[in-house]
Amino acid sequence: MRVAGLVVGIIGSILVIAAAGYTIVGGYVLEDFGYYDANKFLTMGVIGVIGGILGIVGGSLAIGQPIAASILLAVASILTIVITATVLKEESVLLLPGVLGLVMLLLSTALAIFGIFEKARKAS
Repeated sequence: MRVAGLVVGIIGSILVIAAAGYTIVGGYVLEDFGYYDANKFLTMGVIGVIGGILGIVGGSLAIGQPIAASILLAVASILTIVITATVLKEESVLLLPGVLGLVMLLLSTALAIFGIFEKARKAS
């Protein structure tokens, strides 16, 4: 379970960072065209990069420290949910990697939580 959490968490985080990059680029393009809410896209993109980095760190901790991994992956999932819900109102084209990354981060969080119980079973 923990190895699967590591792999799925890192792949999902990379997808979230890709979606955040698309959002940042989209924000700059909208800013050039004078769109009034372009700063929202830039902010959500930066938050997405932070969430992706937290997901990569959480995914890499899934084998050795599943409790810390599940907390970091849950925080990354929450940040991705906020970004997806905010940007979904405006531009749905940019969200395909973000939604797929969100699903993978949620799955990775569940796998890391199951890894906690797996570690406890092996100890007893």
